[in-house]
Amino acid sequence: MRKKLTMILVVVFALLVCSAGTMAASEGRIIYVNCNATGDNTGSSWVNAFTSLQAALEVAQPGDEIWVAAGTYKPTSEYGLGIGERGKHFEMKNGAGIYGGFAGTESTRSGRDWTAHSTILSGDIGVEGNASDNCYHVFYHPAGLALNQTAVLDGFTVTGGVANSGLNESSPNVHGGGMYNYNSSPTLTHVTFNGNSTHRRGGGMSNDHYSNPTLTNVTFSGNSTSGSGDYTVYGFGGGMYNNDHSSPTLTNVTFSGNRAGVYGGGMYNNDSSSPTLTNVTFSGNNSSGFGGGMTNHYYSSPTLTNVTFSGNSASGSGGGMYNYASSSRLTNCILWGNSGIQIYNTDDSSATVTYSDIQGGHPGNGNIDADPLFVGPGNLRLQAGSPCINTGSNDAVTVTTDLDGNPRIVYFNVDMGAYEFEEPLPPSSPAWPFGSSLTAGNVTQNGLTLTWTAATDDVGVTSYKIYKNNNILDTVNLDTVDGTPTPYNVTGLTSGTRYVFKVEAGDAEGNWSATGPSVTVTTAASKQIIYVNCNTTGDNTGASWSNAFTTLQAALDVAQPGDEIWVAAGTYKPTSDYGLGIGERGKHFEMKNGVGIYGGFAGTESTRSGRDRTAHPTILSGDIGVEGDASDNCHHVFYHPAGLALNQTAVLDGCTVTGGNANGGNSASYTGGGMYNFYNNSPMLTNVTFSGNSAIYGGGMSNYNSSSPTLINVTFSGNYASNRSGGGMWNDNSSPKLTNVTFSGNSAGIHGGGMSNDHYSSPTLTNVTFSGNHSDYAGGGMENFDSSPTLTNVTFSGNSARNSGGGMYNHNSNPTLTNCILWGNSGAQIYDGSFSNPTVTYSDIQGGYPGNGNIDADPLFVGPGNLRLQADSPCINAGTNVPFEAGGVAQGVTTDLNGSPRITADRVDMGAYEAGITDLISNVLSKFQKLSAQQVKDALAIGQRIIESDTIPDILSPAQKSLLNNLGLTNAQVKSAYNSVISQLDTEEKIKDLQSGDLTKLANFLKTVEGSFDPGLRNTLEAKGITVFKAVKLTIDIAALTFDPFSNIPKADLEAILEDDLGIASETAASYGLNWANIEALRDSLRPPEKRKLKEILITIGSLSDSANLSGLTLSAGTLDPVFAPQTTEYTVLVGNDVSGFTVTPTTADANATVEVDKKTVQSGTASETISFSGNARRVKVTVTVTAQSGTEKKYTLIVLKSK
Repeated sequence: MRKKLTMILVVVFALLVCSAGTMAASEGRIIYVNCNATGDNTGSSWVNAFTSLQAALEVAQPGDEIWVAAGTYKPTSEYGLGIGERGKHFEMKNGAGIYGGFAGTESTRSGRDWTAHSTILSGDIGVEGNASDNCYHVFYHPAGLALNQTAVLDGFTVTGGVANSGLNESSPNVHGGGMYNYNSSPTLTHVTFNGNSTHRRGGGMSNDHYSNPTLTNVTFSGNSTSGSGDYTVYGFGGGMYNNDHSSPTLTNVTFSGNRAGVYGGGMYNNDSSSPTLTNVTFSGNNSSGFGGGMTNHYYSSPTLTNVTFSGNSASGSGGGMYNYASSSRLTNCILWGNSGIQIYNTDDSSATVTYSDIQGGHPGNGNIDADPLFVGPGNLRLQAGSPCINTGSNDAVTVTTDLDGNPRIVYFNVDMGAYEFEEPLPPSSPAWPFGSSLTAGNVTQNGLTLTWTAATDDVGVTSYKIYKNNNILDTVNLDTVDGTPTPYNVTGLTSGTRYVFKVEAGDAEGNWSATGPSVTVTTAASKQIIYVNCNTTGDNTGASWSNAFTTLQAALDVAQPGDEIWVAAGTYKPTSDYGLGIGERGKHFEMKNGVGIYGGFAGTESTRSGRDRTAHPTILSGDIGVEGDASDNCHHVFYHPAGLALNQTAVLDGCTVTGGNANGGNSASYTGGGMYNFYNNSPMLTNVTFSGNSAIYGGGMSNYNSSSPTLINVTFSGNYASNRSGGGMWNDNSSPKLTNVTFSGNSAGIHGGGMSNDHYSSPTLTNVTFSGNHSDYAGGGMENFDSSPTLTNVTFSGNSARNSGGGMYNHNSNPTLTNCILWGNSGAQIYDGSFSNPTVTYSDIQGGYPGNGNIDADPLFVGPGNLRLQADSPCINAGTNVPFEAGGVAQGVTTDLNGSPRITADRVDMGAYEAGITDLISNVLSKFQKLSAQQVKDALAIGQRIIESDTIPDILSPAQKSLLNNLGLTNAQVKSAYNSVISQLDTEEKIKDLQSGDLTKLANFLKTVEGSFDPGLRNTLEAKGITVFKAVKLTIDIAALTFDPFSNIPKADLEAILEDDLGIASETAASYGLNWANIEALRDSLRPPEKRKLKEILITIGSLSDSANLSGLTLSAGTLDPVFAPQTTEYTVLVGNDVSGFTVTPTTADANATVEVDKKTVQSGTASETISFSGNARRVKVTVTVTAQSGTEKKYTLIVLKSK
């Protein structure tokens, strides 16, 4: 037993030793560096340390740490650049950490002191103090390194890099004197960049091409960029330059005393570079041009939280911050004491600022304009009494300490700025515990309930002051409370209004706390409908149809969140320029958050669902000047500037947008003729048509800089981008979502006849068609430049480009196409330019394209301009369902562009249209019509057998196989067609009508299912019950079989089955004529004839009448002008001045057609209900709608006028 136990312990010990050895190996080794060491220079200990950092870097492996003692270290290798001494530099390594600040004796990293033992990495390799022979970079990380966060630099000063090799910006040796990162993202902690310079970009650090380093506790001081000195070549980013999607993360970082030749004394962000800054200060930085502290350029959107700018200056604009074609987001920030305007935005830029102290003021929630009371010049900490104490937003805080390393939130709210105020309040005053909050609940239109956690006090809190919008609302006296929530009901508020509430606590000795917690809340809006009708003559209040506003602008002026604007048919033009001050052409409409604009009303409806957008077009037109002369049209029909920040609660539905002509001289007036969404405007558009608009960019619509509207059932047709991009739509750094959208007949002067996506736009398109669009250079249907759209079930056909990519043109773009069709476009269907790698799967591409599930076969469109699929299209059931499944890009999309079910069989079709009930069934059954009744029965039987067995060729007889060949149908098409019908029967609510025995409803139901075919039933058959399963079966009493089932139906057949009361069937023969039917038993039954019942009637499908004409139309008053003719659809009727009402009598040419007068059904040849003139109205519009058996519809319009 003892021997066995000993053996176990030996094994366990051995395992532990192996485990420990494995752990040690994975943790790497420590490599020591000390410039004063005198040992064997192996780096194995402090005594035997390497004396140069380069020696350690050359042997370091992933997992190693390099410990560097105090001293100065200079690069000794140029890593094969071959450009001489000045090309020498250091290179970091993935997985290796470089740590400075050691005295040279420590055994742990935590024992070092980088302040007391300064470790300097210097580029001053030549004559000491002569910068002309310094290294271009102290650190240079070219593209091949691809450094990530495992490459660590910690505890150093980086100085003496001079990147001044000429002025050519393509050379790396004019960027990043201290460190130049190209596609590298190392981690830097406790590092100072001081005294570095460049000619062009990033004196201290330059980050280029997707470089996203992480900086914590880093200082940039005294770095510079010079430029050419004569403004012909600019210097950017004295401290840091970020370019081409480079977005570093900076926490607890200081920029001070840096200088730029032209832009961005402290930091410059360019070309979609959007760093994140937290607890950062900018002070004493300068630029010779713009943006003393920071410049943001070309689609850069930095996020700043608790950042302080003070004492920065620029010779031009924006002493604190300068934004050009960019947007910035600032929360809990301070900008005070910088030269000129603290934040300067060009016309196409914006800053979203909240809970910040901005000298001179700035719009935004929680902002103030008050001296922050810094401790002193250069000391940006807050004094007691600063208005910035406890006035920030905790929601934005993601760190636990401030720039000093002290707790980030001391009291209940975070302070503004990089430093948290630490001085405690006098003990005699009530105090608010950490985390105290004020909340608003039970919010109604006129009231709410405030609840807060009680303050604490040495003698006890006895009262609270409650403030509303900085005015005392009430003082509540109460017994001492000890932390329980305290409710207070507020009444008398105004609906849809924003309020700011805060509380202060008082004690029995009259001491009051500092301002306590606060809350901002908006009361509920009172929803109302605002009516607009350009033809009304009422009191113009918008309160009803009869008193509707006559202009849309009047309704927009009074609309509040929650309101709906209902707009009757007619043409409406902008009448306000919203203060732009640029003249008549600056007039435009502006949508509002929480407000829906709905067109398509006749002007009498009481519900939104009652409108008919097609019959009652609502047109929003920019043609405000000479009719038909576009030169004086509005620049935009809709213009949404940055401050609106529209979201999906801003709705436009049921309108046509036309006549915008954005051909002005700047970006605000040459972009987006129909609609221009500028910076962070993302409204909702449904059932809207953009037609006949023009612009330089985005004829129909332009979405710029984080504007991503949602479009459903929208059409872009006949729009034009005159000499640039995006005839239908132009997206720039924006990603709209399009579902069931059509682009047809749009054109562009250069790129993207239908759509152009530029600068990191990633729109999502589902069920979209591009047809007949044209560009004069590239991308007839779509052009992508630095963009990656996602396309699902999108069809491109008939698009053209004079140069490349009739369907799609890509440059430095990676679109994703799934279930798409590109066929019949000019040139290459997809042209991939430089650095483009589309992902194309389960798509039909003419000429072929690599990717799973792709085909190269004629999609068999129904016809030119009709991109639906014929029955035998190879695109049917050839797509993948993955985009429509949970988590897919098209999840929740259940219909195709036609509104039919998106997936009717096992797999989705390719393209925008599913070959469903209205397409595939009609195509298949149209072929059935050419067959005999028996062949039709056989074809349907094939479908039934396939459904039942889910196998195809093995179950078919030779005759059935021959039939399919003759039909030209595949088994899968018959199965899909048959399955679609059964699916409809199984899911339609109208199946209840079938079971009730109402044969008229049955006939109407099958019309809706099969479109162009009718079972031809007449309601003269007494039915005892109906069942539906793969065919129409009617169980009836044979004694009632006296009917005319097939009058006027040339192709039909009838089969009957007789069965006696014991269930014994008789063979039968069934025949019928125009007015009779006969069923005979071919085999006698033992039961008497009266006991035999008709078990089933199987009826095949016949053709429907397509006539939707009237044969007569009269009114009880007045005479039609012109004289009635079946093909004439528009009439004027003049009646006497004393006529208050009239009736309309329509007569259909086909007795099987139905007729409606103003959507109310009437019998052919009978008078309608009385139609009255409303109030003082002298004009009434009447619509008579005739619907044929086949579903064909024709409308007759009557304008009835009173004589004067």
